[in-house]
Amino acid sequence: MSFLLVFIIVSITVLVTLLWTRSVMQKHRAAEYAVTSEEGIERLVKLDIGGADQWLHIRGRHRNNPILLFIHGGPGWSHIGWYDKIQRPWEDFFTVVQWDQRQAGKSYQPLKAIGHTLSHQQYISDAEDVITYLQSEFNQPKIFVMGTSYGTYIGMHIAKRHPDWLHAYIGVGQVVKMKDNARAEHKLLLDYAIHHGHDTLAETLKSMEPYPNPEDPAKDIFNQSFFLMEEESKFGKAYPAGLTGLIKSSNIEKWLSPLYTLRDNFNRIKGDEPDADHPFAKEFVEYDLPQELGDQFEVPIFFFTGAEDFHVAYSLSDQWFQQINTTHKEHIWFKHSAHVPFETEPGEFLIALVQRVLPISYQPTLSAFKESA
Repeated sequence: MSFLLVFIIVSITVLVTLLWTRSVMQKHRAAEYAVTSEEGIERLVKLDIGGADQWLHIRGRHRNNPILLFIHGGPGWSHIGWYDKIQRPWEDFFTVVQWDQRQAGKSYQPLKAIGHTLSHQQYISDAEDVITYLQSEFNQPKIFVMGTSYGTYIGMHIAKRHPDWLHAYIGVGQVVKMKDNARAEHKLLLDYAIHHGHDTLAETLKSMEPYPNPEDPAKDIFNQSFFLMEEESKFGKAYPAGLTGLIKSSNIEKWLSPLYTLRDNFNRIKGDEPDADHPFAKEFVEYDLPQELGDQFEVPIFFFTGAEDFHVAYSLSDQWFQQINTTHKEHIWFKHSAHVPFETEPGEFLIALVQRVLPISYQPTLSAFKESA
């Protein structure tokens, strides 16, 4: 038997074994994460949003609970198929909606088809369409919106434009101004490296100055972001398992998720790749929320911040938070977390959601009761 034939037989056997294992694990996860209560809900929904097919995953133990729309970051870091385990405790109190945004995850379409549509305004418009769908479908005129990382940019625009649509807004790792954030991230890591004697890292960071390069900030930020996040994560200042570890763990979850087909997985990998030549890259690095939105809002606002976060500098979000004037605001700190407190302090995160945020949805009822009394 020729070497080539043996190689082909072994390759086919391995592939069939992997596909069989994936199918078994998908069935196991579908049963493990299933919503079994009669009052519960679980839906995987495809919608035409802004001319592009986009997917929602909707889950909760009680269908009449307030809706919590979780807007992922990136852009491109999809949550469907990854957050099932993380969000399970939330589902006793909220109907949780994960949305794979255009060009991300299950909603991926090639750049040649939708690249011309990618913009801050399009992401915001898509979010508006998602919310109006949820309002109509569940007969809830108000929902909670929670964003993480770039999702907080989208979420703050929704909070500004449509305060009457929201019980409250929650920003996790709240962004403020992209180029200022990049500078602060670089400085935090450089200062840490110098102070703790990481000389090689310090020299590498010094060689990047000025960062980001004012002549082409988009290229500098996109080319160096992975390096900065990976180095920060080694010290617990971004992601708990390092960015590489985070990507591996999320990839495994998505490959084994019953919500993603094989084609979805190959497609979403394309949407995850950062690229300085991406049609949205130059606009992306120019966002500046205080300039765009000011500091006057008419909706309860919560910032959930990891006190160890270098990736999205907590000093910038805290400074803006102090300036914000709105109906109600709280800045909740997670002392042992960086960029993803819902992973590193899940219990404290749940307590904050249930004790500090959820009661906002009851306030109109309580006010009406007091008036009638």
